Amino acid sequence: MKTNLVVAFAIFTVILLLLGTAITGSQQLLINNNNRTIKTLDGPHEENLNGRRFLWASSNSIAPEEGYPVLFAMHGGFQHADVWFKQEGYIKRQSEFVTKALENGFFIIAPDSLRPDPLGRKRWDYTAKTFDDSIDLSFIQDIIDWLNNSPPVNVDNTRLFCIGSSGGGMMTSRVAHFFGSIFKAVAVHSGGNADFVNVPRWGLPKFDVTSPQNFSSDHPPTLVIHGSKDHLVPMDAGVHFFEEMKDAEIRTHLLLNPIGRHSWQSLFNDKILDWFLYGSEAPVPPSQPSFGPGGLNYSHNEVVENSYGRGAKQFWIFEPADPTPESAPLIVFNHGWSAMHPRFYRAWIDHIVKRGNIVVYPRYQRGLLIGFKFFSSNAVNAVKSAINELESGDHVTPDLEKFAITGHSLGGGITANMAARAQEEDLPIPKAIMPVQPAITYDENADFSKISNETLMLVIVGEDDTVVGNQSGRTIFLNTEQIPLSQKDFIIQVTDNYGYPGIVADHIAPTCEVDNSLLSVDAMDYYCTWKLFDALTDYAFYGINGEYCLGNTSEQRYMGHWGNGTPVKELIVTDTP
Repeated sequence: MKTNLVVAFAIFTVILLLLGTAITGSQQLLINNNNRTIKTLDGPHEENLNGRRFLWASSNSIAPEEGYPVLFAMHGGFQHADVWFKQEGYIKRQSEFVTKALENGFFIIAPDSLRPDPLGRKRWDYTAKTFDDSIDLSFIQDIIDWLNNSPPVNVDNTRLFCIGSSGGGMMTSRVAHFFGSIFKAVAVHSGGNADFVNVPRWGLPKFDVTSPQNFSSDHPPTLVIHGSKDHLVPMDAGVHFFEEMKDAEIRTHLLLNPIGRHSWQSLFNDKILDWFLYGSEAPVPPSQPSFGPGGLNYSHNEVVENSYGRGAKQFWIFEPADPTPESAPLIVFNHGWSAMHPRFYRAWIDHIVKRGNIVVYPRYQRGLLIGFKFFSSNAVNAVKSAINELESGDHVTPDLEKFAITGHSLGGGITANMAARAQEEDLPIPKAIMPVQPAITYDENADFSKISNETLMLVIVGEDDTVVGNQSGRTIFLNTEQIPLSQKDFIIQVTDNYGYPGIVADHIAPTCEVDNSLLSVDAMDYYCTWKLFDALTDYAFYGINGEYCLGNTSEQRYMGHWGNGTPVKELIVTDTP
């Protein structure tokens, strides 16, 4: 049980990300908790131009020869410029972002809005349709002129950026429209396109999230950040803005926090700064291929989901539909520790099902810290119950001659255990198994030599997986000597940060929750786990696509190309881990 607790404690770091929690480092060197204001060597300072106020602060580092890059920070409605430099309540999240930006060498400009609201509230005049009608755009121009003519420190006027939150996000979209040739990139946080929001004299703003949107010809690259549970500025406002820019071929990227509300999403601070520092110009990662293993060539358009049982006995069944087949192969998907709901892998599950397979997802655990020695048994019993349910006549009939198992983390270890126990438990003998970044609970005394010698097997580990590492994966691979090397491979995922966002081979790489940029779908899915499992089951069930899954071939190792044509770093395939 001691080993189990070690594994649980290590994997607990993952659940923080699964729940959308970010842990930030101490900023004690830069924040004075007595006066609640960021202390740098220079700022924040107050300036006034033509009766308008703004604050500025510079890094305490030596300015590069070309000067500091400049970041405009547009506050939200009801706020003021000082919000970026205060450590009070929830707004301290924004000052923590500014602190990190200063540490990364930015010169910060925080303009202050006026009070155009009938109730005297501070907000930006982002609904103005022309430059001359706006009380704020001329203010932004005055600050740009100040930077060009009399900046207090050496700044790089070729590297101007802008970020805004809420109403400041809408104002940032307005800045992008009128100053697109001046700003190198922008980020709209908890906002949307200002042209598609109606602010009534009284009441809450209303957002158009369906109409086509138009953009200036020089619209800068735009990062969109939003919380999925934002009830003031709905997520759809940000997502529609992003989709419309993508259709207009404007460089854009979307960051969604699945539990984020209408507040600053601190867990994306590093990604936002990366966007400004290099991401807006970096090559884009590969998209999902149109055809072949891992591709978009689905034979079914819909996925039918049903859940059965409770607690550790619960399981989900996912079936292909539109069209609904008479029968389909059966795939078991064993989740990682704590990912008891299939949403954490839902994009991969849907992909498998739309290719024409049934997926069973055993919950196998009631809670987080107890019952480890029963997890594999619980998963086995859930699969038996699922087969009985599927054979009741109300479902797609499972083709038990075409049976495969995959799983991630603790579910990767369960995948190997289930395959080893298949005959004695009267389960179908798996034609293929794929443990991904597996973790083994040793008190189950699994005998991997009992896995059928006819089974095809891939074991996948990540080079930057600091949670479970590769020892369990090596144990599974090296203790299945009965499986010929021609039927199995040990695969190492490789991190590649050449473009933006990077492709990272860490422990959460196999997770892929819809509308969650923490557990996003990327090339590590399309060209690694999805491609390899597609090909492995295709080869096991139908005798095709073997070159994509076994033999250390170029097709197996291939990870796609970055947007500028540079190949993504290949997978490492070996028989001697």
